[in-house]
Amino acid sequence: MGLLMTDPKGKSNIDKYNDVFAEWVISNGKKEEMERAGKTSLKTYASLCLKIGNLNIQKESLGKIKDEIELSETAKSHLVECYVKTKYGRTKDVETDAMIKGTKMEEEGITVLSRVHKTMYRKNAELLENEWVCGTPDIRCMPEIRTIESEWKCIIDTKLSWDQFTFEKNRISEMDPKYYWQLQTYMWLDGAEVGKIAYVLVNTPDFLIDKSIIRMKYNVPENTWEMAEAQIRKNMTFDDIHIRERLIMQECKRNDDDIERMKQRVIAARKFLQQLDTLSTQAVLSSELK
Repeated sequence: MGLLMTDPKGKSNIDKYNDVFAEWVISNGKKEEMERAGKTSLKTYASLCLKIGNLNIQKESLGKIKDEIELSETAKSHLVECYVKTKYGRTKDVETDAMIKGTKMEEEGITVLSRVHKTMYRKNAELLENEWVCGTPDIRCMPEIRTIESEWKCIIDTKLSWDQFTFEKNRISEMDPKYYWQLQTYMWLDGAEVGKIAYVLVNTPDFLIDKSIIRMKYNVPENTWEMAEAQIRKNMTFDDIHIRERLIMQECKRNDDDIERMKQRVIAARKFLQQLDTLSTQAVLSSELK
């Protein structure tokens, strides 16, 4: 959803329509003023009438598509990958070390969150879905202490940082837009009012540490291996850091207007996939005819 909600570059169809409409109104106003004054330059008046005629054509053309949702090139590229994966069983998924750590250490991340919040969180395994979207939020919860103001559901998604450098950046940065749209999706599915991202710093699995050490030995002199290995282990384990310092929380509220925007993007995405499939079918028929 984060990819689908990226905005296309340049002006949207509605912006282009509004610009043309505004220029059309101004031009017509000038034409009426010239006609009322009765002192019109034939050349200027003819030029203005020609301009208004062109604006009418543009206005009519843009009026037909001004309300159509446009997809960004990022969104289209993602949808092409989805299409190829679904229809042909091919994938472009690349599993990085950071992604492997996130999968292998997910339970450890939830444990850190539970210890800091003094709440027993449990990993959610239920896939939630509606007619628009589906997803599996990490944690679905209600506040421990309820008041009239806090009668809401909350969802939490954990993000395990690869190292302390990427982790600490989250203290000073706004929520990543792709995480915002992920939380809006989960809140929509679960009827929650608040979504939270929990950035957690946990030790890297031993096999990934060993992999980094092996890779290091190809790049540094042999007489520095021992020192370099010690630094790698220090960079990838965090037991010496207080547990409260290994958790950063960001949150956002449910936004029903944005959820409506998501619905429109889903409709546009489905239309794009249908067009892509039609082009694929036409290509097959064309080649058969030849």
